[in-house]
Amino acid sequence: MNWTDEQRQTIETTGRSILVSAAAGSGKTTVLVERIKKLMIDEGTDIDRFLITTFTNAAAAEMRERLEKALRDELKKPDADKTMLTRQLSKLPSASIGTFHSFAFDIVRQYFYLIDVEPGFGVADDVQIEIMKREAVDNVFARRYEENTEEFRNFVLKYGGSRNDGTLRDNVLETCKTLGSIHKGIEWAYAKADLLASDDPLTAIGGYRYMAGRILRALNEAEAGYRRAADMANDASLPLCYEVACGDIEKIEDLVQKAQVAFACPEEGLRGAIEAFEGLLTAFKAGTMKYKDDGADEDIKGAITKVRTKAREEISGVVKEVYGRPFDEVSEELRGLHADTVYYVGLLEEYYGELTALKAKANVIEFDDALHYAIDILEHEEAADELRERYEYIFVDEYQDSNYLQEEIVEKIARSDNLFMVGDIKQCIYKFRCIRRSERRGS
Repeated sequence: MNWTDEQRQTIETTGRSILVSAAAGSGKTTVLVERIKKLMIDEGTDIDRFLITTFTNAAAAEMRERLEKALRDELKKPDADKTMLTRQLSKLPSASIGTFHSFAFDIVRQYFYLIDVEPGFGVADDVQIEIMKREAVDNVFARRYEENTEEFRNFVLKYGGSRNDGTLRDNVLETCKTLGSIHKGIEWAYAKADLLASDDPLTAIGGYRYMAGRILRALNEAEAGYRRAADMANDASLPLCYEVACGDIEKIEDLVQKAQVAFACPEEGLRGAIEAFEGLLTAFKAGTMKYKDDGADEDIKGAITKVRTKAREEISGVVKEVYGRPFDEVSEELRGLHADTVYYVGLLEEYYGELTALKAKANVIEFDDALHYAIDILEHEEAADELRERYEYIFVDEYQDSNYLQEEIVEKIARSDNLFMVGDIKQCIYKFRCIRRSERRGS
């Protein structure tokens, strides 16, 4: 096969961990297979010393088939090492090629004795787990109603909805679904809740950093809108309107640049930078389009006006969102939410305990449980060292689809020079990009 220079570099580079950004259809899986084959042939690394993770079971099956074909094609060559290649083919069916979840389940089955999981556990299906979740939240609320504390009554009245507590129960389920993507999510939630009790909770929870990001996103959206309006005017041969639209783009570009400079300051100076930026946002005024002078018909005038109105509303909307209330007032309100937030996290913790008990009684776990249990297991150096020794190379396909839990698993067993990740990270079209893992951390 005729490889591009970037593809060949990706296949042949060794001695470091690599992240490859490649768009769909650019041959990234073919390159990944070729790299694995080359490592087997050049270094004599057996296929069972590779951990290869994919996003779906179908992708894993396809990966296995591609590797088998690549090895059989090598066998046909006159100078092939038939003994080595035959050995690889015999080991291929049992090689570690699968989804992150299947790998996590393998870890749990092998090291169940390191955590509080019974051997021979089953995997709960979606219907079973939804029934358990609803039963768990109902049990928690039933206990709280039986205890009938004033704190619980006040909490339900405040957050339970106008007629019943159904909304609150649904919120518990939804919040726990989100926390499920964070290892030790309840500990994390308690720590975040305590930030509300600080002297300046808006700073403590990253509120000003969020505001800065929100302003920049709004400006970028507005810029994109005004650019669309300029393109529409140009396509419709409206030179005067196009000139006005280009002037609007310049104004927005200037705001974006000033915002990037202003918000690059340390955290302690961010509030002042955001306060100072309010005047620039409110002073922004788009030019007046010269539809009549350009002879624009009503259809094109309406289309351009709609796009420009939406762009203008991006700016007015973020002004209202960020500057609608005094920052000190927002901080004081956040501080007042501390007690309720801690109480809510307590409800979540009790729900988790109830759900865990129901799963244990049925001796089942769900898919994301496997990821959490795998991380718990890998916190034991005994297990982490064994897996680190077992896998000479780790490959992660469709890296952009992996979550924090999956990345944490990889972090615990990877070395600094044996990880190869490929995905549509930068959404490049027919391009490859090699990045040192250390650079990825800083990007």
